[in-house]
Amino acid sequence: MSYRVHRVRAEDWPRLKVLRLAALADSPSAFQEQYTEAVTWPDAEWQFRAERATRDSNMQVLAVTGEGEWVGMMSAFVPDGDPGRALLVGVWVHPDHRGRATGVAALLLDAVPDWALGEVAGDRLDLTVT
Repeated sequence: MSYRVHRVRAEDWPRLKVLRLAALADSPSAFQEQYTEAVTWPDAEWQFRAERATRDSNMQVLAVTGEGEWVGMMSAFVPDGDPGRALLVGVWVHPDHRGRATGVAALLLDAVPDWALGEVAGDRLDLTVT
């Protein structure tokens, strides 16, 4: 199966909502918020999150199959007051697309340092894991 990277745009919020809720349901201990909380959020929260991913200090990339299915995500941001580094957060790949053989996580991971070290001019990328 082939995959491509898609950088989140503001208009992606409905599909981003579906993907994030799937991630929260599948891996509840991997994220700060819980599915039971996130599923109640109004559309305005999901719109905000998608828009935030387009800002200079934030980014979110998705893995998309050749058929257009969103199957993974990875996010990064520059913390306030620390412009020299970026944090890698929000990593998730759908169970059917996990594993070294698929290359999904590696594909997403290639995009994050390019952004962090290239676009936001940081010299450090840290991984935050729960």
